[in-house]
Amino acid sequence: MTPVTASALDLAAAHVKAGRLAEAERLLRDALSRDPHEAPLIHLLALLRQRLGDAREAEALLRRAVALEPEAVEHRVRLGQLLSTVATTPARSSSSAMPSR
Repeated sequence: MTPVTASALDLAAAHVKAGRLAEAERLLRDALSRDPHEAPLIHLLALLRQRLGDAREAEALLRRAVALEPEAVEHRVRLGQLLSTVATTPARSSSSAMPSR
């Protein structure tokens, strides 16, 4: 990881911690446009997208991080947690609602 990429990662993490999610996302996407193969940036963006309710993009990003760094356990753990959460979250649909009596 280059010093610029490490700095972007640190700053983005600070933005996430402070609740400045839009700024963190902008910074991560900008850094990834320059260095699209940095799994730590991809991982943090995945966590951010999950936090914002976009499980589909979060999953795709985590799968990309796993592909780039298959030996990194944290990517696999987070992907497993995400898939477990998605699998146990009931789908919300008006057609599945029970009629009231």
